Amino acid sequence: MDEETGLITCPWPVEPIPGNEYLSRHVLASGLIKESGRRFPSESDFILRETEDGLSHYWNRHISLEDIYITIALTHNAKGAYKEYTSFKIFQIENNYIKSLNDSLKVEHNPAFFGNPAPVGSPNNRSHSLVIFPKVEEEELLQIRINLATFCQKNYETSYREFDVKSIKEKVVHLREKTNDTPYHRLEHH
Repeated sequence: MDEETGLITCPWPVEPIPGNEYLSRHVLASGLIKESGRRFPSESDFILRETEDGLSHYWNRHISLEDIYITIALTHNAKGAYKEYTSFKIFQIENNYIKSLNDSLKVEHNPAFFGNPAPVGSPNNRSHSLVIFPKVEEEELLQIRINLATFCQKNYETSYREFDVKSIKEKVVHLREKTNDTPYHRLEHH
C-alpha cells in the first residue's frame, strides 16, 4: 500500500498481449438447455454490464485452467457468497480474432490486485484482462457479441476448455476455510 495516498499499488506490470495468445472467459453454464436448442455460449454471455470498463477475461499466459476455476470459487457474488464454480464453463479465443471484430476494439492486460492479503471474496488475479468495446452503435455492439459467441460455438473443440471441476472440490473447501490466507490472496502465489 502506498502510505502517502492510501492506494494499493499493483505489483505486476501491465503487459502488451501478443496477437497469437489466448484469452479465456468464464460463462455461466446454467443457461445451457439442450432440449430448447439454445445456442451456447450465447451473445448474452459477452454482455458488458453498466458498471464494467470492459469485458473481463483471463490471459492464459498468467493462469492455468485449474487456477481459473479456483479464482472463481474464491470470488464472492453480488450477495456476498462464494460463487458456485461448478456452474461455469471456460472458453478461449485468440487475441487476433477478438481485435479483428472492430478497428476500435481494445484488448488490455489489467491485473486485478486488491492487497496483500486481498480481502475475502476478492482474490488477486494477475491474468485479468479487458476487452474494451468501442463507442459504437448498439447494433454494431450486438454484432461483436454475436461474433464472439458464434466463434466459440463453431470452434467448440478448440475454444471450450474442458476441465473436471469435481477434481478440485477438496482444494476449494480447504482454501475457503483459510479465508484470505491463501496463495490467491497473497503475493507468494504469483
